[in-house]
Parts: sequence; C-alpha cells; structure tokens
Amino acid sequence: MAITTSQYIINAGWARTDTIDQLEKAWTAISWNGAAESGIVTYISATNVGGGGTVVDSSNVGVNTDYWDVRANITTGIGTGLSLDIYRNGGAINAKYINRTGAGYTTGEVVTIKADQIGGTANGATDLIMTLKIDSGIGTYGGTNKFFMKDNPTTANNTYPLGIAKLVVDEAKEYGNTYRSFQMWDDTQMEMCVGSGFCPAGDSNSRNNEVGYGPRFEGNSGLDWPNLPTSSGLRFVNTLATAGNNYYGCWGDNNNARETIASSRSYQLDLNVFRSGLDPKFVVWSYRQPTLSSTKLRDNTFLTYILHNYTGDLWDLDDQFLGGVTTIVPTTDDTRPILEFRTFPCGTVRKLSNYYPSKRSAEAGYMSWNSGENGTMPYSSYMSTSYKSTNCQATYSGNHYAGIYVRNNTQDDPYVNRSDGGWNLSDNLPDSTNYNAVVKGIPLQAAFIPTPYYMPDDFVLIDFHHNAPSANIQQYDTVTISGSEVYTVIQGSYDQTGSTDGILFCARTT
Repeated sequence: MAITTSQYIINAGWARTDTIDQLEKAWTAISWNGAAESGIVTYISATNVGGGGTVVDSSNVGVNTDYWDVRANITTGIGTGLSLDIYRNGGAINAKYINRTGAGYTTGEVVTIKADQIGGTANGATDLIMTLKIDSGIGTYGGTNKFFMKDNPTTANNTYPLGIAKLVVDEAKEYGNTYRSFQMWDDTQMEMCVGSGFCPAGDSNSRNNEVGYGPRFEGNSGLDWPNLPTSSGLRFVNTLATAGNNYYGCWGDNNNARETIASSRSYQLDLNVFRSGLDPKFVVWSYRQPTLSSTKLRDNTFLTYILHNYTGDLWDLDDQFLGGVTTIVPTTDDTRPILEFRTFPCGTVRKLSNYYPSKRSAEAGYMSWNSGENGTMPYSSYMSTSYKSTNCQATYSGNHYAGIYVRNNTQDDPYVNRSDGGWNLSDNLPDSTNYNAVVKGIPLQAAFIPTPYYMPDDFVLIDFHHNAPSANIQQYDTVTISGSEVYTVIQGSYDQTGSTDGILFCARTT
C-alpha cells in the first residue's frame, strides 16, 4: 500500500513564527491535534479551615512533608485530571499549588483529596475539601484545527515563537495524551520538550492556591518533568528561550536540546510529511530547502524525525506516557555511508549534563542511569542503530553497525561473490545467490529489546550501487523496482567516489 505525502511551504525570507504556523498546519492536516480542553482550574480554596489535618511522626512532632501531583479523586461535577502539590510545615498544610489543571470543571465545583493521599488518617491527616475556580480568560485551549496553545497570549514579542501540540495516543488511558512543545531557538534551530500534561495558564510568579508559574508542563518532579513544575521558573514564554537557556529538551546532542531545520531564512523552507498507508499513526517529518544548492542529499535536507505514536502490550498508558522521538541522521563522512536512527526515550532531559530524565516516559525503561538523585545517564541521552552500506567499499571501524544483506556477482567492485579477490573473475557464486533487498519490517529502534514497534512495510531501507560517480540523489527522487513498486527517497547517506554507493530510507509511493 502506498503512503501519502504532503508539503507545507514557506517562502524565502520567512519569519521564525512561520515555522510554528507551518507545523501547526501539518498537524491539522493529518488530524493529529487533540480535542479542545475547557474548564481548567486556576484557583482553589479550602472550604473547611485547616482542611487536611495535622500529620505527626511517632514522637507526636509535626512533620515537614511534600506531596506532589496528588490527584483530586472525588468531585461534585464532571471535571477530571486536577492534581495539587501540597506542602506541610509542622504537620499542617501551609501551601498548595495547582499542578495539573485538569479539564471539564466548573466554578464552584467541590473536589476532595482523601486523607490517605496526604499522610494518612492514622497520622492525623483528614480529607482536604476544596472549591474551584476555572480559567475565565481564553477558556478553551486547542482543538482539531489548531495547536493546544501557541505562544503566550500576554506578550507580543515573537523572538522565540512557541507551539504546544496535544497528541492523543490512547484517549481511554490516564496518560494517553502526550504534549510536545516546539520552540525556535534562533533562525535555524528548533527545540522540543515533551510531557504527560501541559498547563496553558500562569505567569512568572508562584502563588498559594493558584497555578503559579506558567505556561509549563505538568506532573511529578523526575517522573514527568525534570523539575517540580509549580516551583520552577522553567515556564514557556515567547520572549524567553527559558528551557533552551537551561539546556532542557528532548532531542539534540548531549550538550543542547536543539536540532537544525534550515541553513538560513534566505531560502524556501518545506516541511515534508510522509504518512503510512498501512498505519496512519506512523508519520515521517522532514525539513528541506529545495532551492539551496547541493551536491548531496544532506546539503539541503535537514531534521528528519518520527514522533512516537503507537500502542502495544509492552506497557500500560494508565501508568506511563509515550514520550519518545526518533531522528534519522546521515553521516558526515562521505567515505563511510551510515544512516543512524537516534531514539530519545526519556522525555525532557537536562541535556548539558544528561540528567533529570522523565522516568514516566514509557521508553525510558530501555535506558540506564546511575543511582544518584539526578539519575545521570552515563553515556548519552539517546540510543541508536547505525545502518551501514554493504555495497560501499568502505572500512568501517568496529563492529557496531547493522549490515544489510547484499550479493551481486555482476558488480565489478566489491568482489564479495568472487573466489580470489578478482584474479580469476570466472570463479563467481551463481546468479541464484544475487540479492539486493528492499528491507521491510524495520524496528523503530533496533537497540530496543524487545522491540515495541516495527515501521510499517511501506517504509524501507535500500542499500544501493550506482555505476556513475557523483550522483546527486535528493529527497523525492525515486527508486523503481517495477512498474507497480516505486519508492520515494526521504533521507540517505552515500559515497560519490568512483561510483555512487550508499543507503537510503524510502517510502513506497506506487
């Protein structure tokens, strides 16, 4: 079955804000924007003064204990998802902040947090009963035709334009929604953060009984977000690259959380979308500047990535959220064609030091980190698989590359099918051994065992040999197997010396 492909074009001279609009249009076109949310809680108060009781230790001394991301599990209305950060000082509750704003609440609605969630009745805790106020400003956030939120409505400066996308992976599950932030760092680099919830309200302050810092991600410190949302200044605002300044993000190298989407604003920028016909949830996104001069694919094709969007039986989204992203990266060494699939499994990470991973991210279970509080990852914030070209006669150092099975006894070089290095060219393996496959059934990340997801069969790897040197293969070029089997090039890596040999990631268009 063939894929569908679409292009979202912004002309040369584009502004940073245009890239966020471009991405929003693409999400809308493939129906990835989750339903609108309204009735989010912005203010709470205790209806019974001193609600929550006083918690003491075994010596009858009031405790100083914090409770994070505590769910309000009883309500007089139909709202869901509200959670609080609750602080005890000397045993009594002295502060509470809205963490998850929830949705569907009404002003005046009463919610209850049970005593066993905030210290236990045996230790002196009582039920915490509160009335609510909902956001009376914008009111509704997101919708099927737009991002959940775009920029901060309180500011007009668009130096660091921002878009928040809500992706519904499994709406029946507690953590079935994944929220992703896309923010421009400069003219050519984009940042992305990810979490299990997002608060669109708030400002630069943290106030008792209110949302406080915001807009921001929601959840528990170290599980959903690297820092405690309600007490951290890592809020999103388009006048500040706050997360970037602190090196927080999902993708990018081990020093920053940014990926390059363009060479400059002087050239047209296309966002090309390749969507599977077998699994419409599987989409490959790729930035390209087609008018930028190039001699090889990587000269004008930039960030190519896959946002994880699948369900399976390896984990339960009632307990974890799907936070991963995989980028497809060609080598910069043309003599050794390699196509690397890098998967960032741990949600938002402090990339500068590779610590504070989001451990509720489902894919984080494949990673290792030290036993310290920061959870520092010892090597990298991502796991990867590098596919080498068997057709290319390069010397690859080490044995950590995945090789594709190739045999061709008509090819002058390499002599993989010949008996003695080419001295007696008649001594070949028979024609029946020839094999140059279109490789299907590719693991989203082969370094993950067991593999949680395999790419649908309309996305393939092709290891190729072309006799002519210096062939300039570009995105949207085609590889024809037969009249009914044609593949379009998305990303690749190849050597252009003597002949053109390498590896291509393609999608079936015919």
